[in-house]
Amino acid sequence: LGSVPHRELYLAGHSLTLDNVDTYLEGGANLGGLGGNETELLPTVYAGGYPGSTVGRKASLTVTNSNDKTIFDAIYMGHGTENGNHTSYQGEAVLNLDEKATVRKDVNASHCSNASINMIGKQYSYARTKKFVGNENTTLTLNTVSIAEAAIDGVGNVVLDNQSCLSPNTKDLQNVTLKNGACLDLTGVKDANISGDFTGAAEGTEKGILVLNENKGSVKIHGNITGITQFQTDSKYFPGAVISGHSYIYSEPSNGKEDNFV
Repeated sequence: LGSVPHRELYLAGHSLTLDNVDTYLEGGANLGGLGGNETELLPTVYAGGYPGSTVGRKASLTVTNSNDKTIFDAIYMGHGTENGNHTSYQGEAVLNLDEKATVRKDVNASHCSNASINMIGKQYSYARTKKFVGNENTTLTLNTVSIAEAAIDGVGNVVLDNQSCLSPNTKDLQNVTLKNGACLDLTGVKDANISGDFTGAAEGTEKGILVLNENKGSVKIHGNITGITQFQTDSKYFPGAVISGHSYIYSEPSNGKEDNFV
């Protein structure tokens, strides 16, 4: 220990599963001053390795059966050497995180060649991790879990499945897929922007739901629109009115069909 304790978990390009693991340690006085002035001591996960070490080619972290003390400072599924402090990792990465796991800062896959971030929960559960950073080759999937006030930065693909609901506080998304009753709730942002494609449910399957603010809501979709999505205002559970004359959804006429939104 010391005033700046080392609290790194290195995947070294391999796989690690944390099953009901307590990662929290209270700082400050409880360590006789050895913990410095920090109120809590939390590990940071790096997909690479300890300085100078050899790393594998597929980094994977699974955090399951989390408890109230399964807490991380940050999770970097890809990163550089950070001025020689780590062996870098920029390859393929998979992160499986359950709803109770907490990441104080962000889950970051922006340096990965390809990354899958899978948020997994139970029906009506809300995830405690809310900030995700990626690149065009990053896929964030929500499966039977909701995330409120989520910050999504640079993530190439957002997939919402099995009754999940994403309520972002950032207005820019890239490619979005809604299926099996999942919901994209954009009531918390004004003038939302989807720069890529918007994919709804296949015909004959359960539609996803797009929700916009009744009075000020709008979303502009730049890419192709396919499948069928249910559109409503104000709430997934208690739909508001649709105001006559207000344009909620914008796209180029050639990018979709009239019946993509019902």
